[in-house]
Amino acid sequence: MAQLEEQGILSEKRYVETFVYQRVNKGQGPLKIIQQLRERGLKEGMVAEYVSIGSREWLRRAAEVRAKRFGAELPQEAQERARQSRFLQSRGFTTEQIKRVLRSSDELL
Repeated sequence: MAQLEEQGILSEKRYVETFVYQRVNKGQGPLKIIQQLRERGLKEGMVAEYVSIGSREWLRRAAEVRAKRFGAELPQEAQERARQSRFLQSRGFTTEQIKRVLRSSDELL
């Protein structure tokens, strides 16, 4: 194991990069990805390096995930907004990201 780490074949950094890339492509948000990395025992600094919750990219990703599941049109009724909000929350997006996406999804894509 030590030899593989020295050669750069096995590293936490590469693991985190790959993990984040795969989860983002599955439509998961930053909160869920961070939690999954913490569960795997990765260092907080390494996690923060690859997952920035405040990144505008997360807004775009949340809008894409919402549109893929529910279509391009934003919900007009409170019940439907709540349903879409719960869906995005289950995917790991922050409350602020969800609010912004449900207000103006078109400009984020």
